[in-house]
Amino acid sequence: MKRLFRFGIVGLSGTVVNLAVISLLIHAYQVPAVLADAIAIEVSIISNFFCNHYYTFRRSAGKESRHDTMASVMRKLWRFNLVALGGAAISFSVFTLCYKWGGFPYYLADILGIGVAMSWNYILSVKLVWRLVDE
Repeated sequence: MKRLFRFGIVGLSGTVVNLAVISLLIHAYQVPAVLADAIAIEVSIISNFFCNHYYTFRRSAGKESRHDTMASVMRKLWRFNLVALGGAAISFSVFTLCYKWGGFPYYLADILGIGVAMSWNYILSVKLVWRLVDE
């Protein structure tokens, strides 16, 4: 339960990153909303990976401390990006449906997409990316 709470906190911070990036791209650089959302998703995936790696899925006290090599971190980042790609596809699809065809404001469409994708990302992160953390 503690891990799920931490994952949620990281997800919330990723949502802030996502919304900041999409807003900046749309308002400061006039990037089309759909492209801005795709970029914001990837930026938030990378941000979430590092927060999850060092906060959510860190080793418990009393266990061998984590001394990941750069290669190990990059492999996990690659796996996390693949897992998050499914979540991103879900998020992007919900965003596009709500924004383009539903007439929702971009920020509400973005929040809805993020919310739908969170459970996918958590389950696969636990099972595929950091599956050996507590073993």
